[in-house]
Amino acid sequence: KKVKPISYVTYNCAQYEKNYIRVNSMNQIVKNVKSYQPDIIIFRLGENFPPDYVNNKKYNPYQYLFKLVSILKNICPKIVVTSLFWAHEIIDNALERVAKELNLEYVTINHLGNNDKYKAIGKFKHQGICLHPNDLGMRHIALLINEAIVKRYLK
Repeated sequence: KKVKPISYVTYNCAQYEKNYIRVNSMNQIVKNVKSYQPDIIIFRLGENFPPDYVNNKKYNPYQYLFKLVSILKNICPKIVVTSLFWAHEIIDNALERVAKELNLEYVTINHLGNNDKYKAIGKFKHQGICLHPNDLGMRHIALLINEAIVKRYLK
C-alpha cells in the first residue's frame, strides 16, 4: 500500500507560554494556524508557563488554554492535546480538562518525564537541557501521539 506523503509545520509557542495572559501572544498562534489550514493539530505546550502566573488563581491556565484551543478547534476540529513531559498537576489537569470539555483526544506523556531513560542525561553540558527528552523519549512521545491520531481520526 502506497503511503501518502505528509506535510507539517511546527510552531514554537514559547512566547505564548511565557506570556499566556497576553491576548496578542495567542493571536499570533491563531494567525499561523489559519494561514496553514492543518488537517490535524498536535497541541503540545505548557512547560514554559511562568510559575508566578500558574500559582496565581487569577491567571489559572485552564481559562487561557480553553480559549486558545476553542479558537483552534474552529479552524481545525481534529486536535490531539498532550500532557506536559514533566508532570505539573495544575497545567496537566487544565490540559486534560480542556481536551475533555472540547471532546478532543488527550495523550498523557508525563510518565516519560519521570524516567531518566527517556531524558538526555549526560548528553549536554547544560544540566537543564539534559532533563529534556532524548531520542528515545521523543520517539515514545511520537508513538503515543500517533496512536491517538490513528485511534481517533484515522478509523
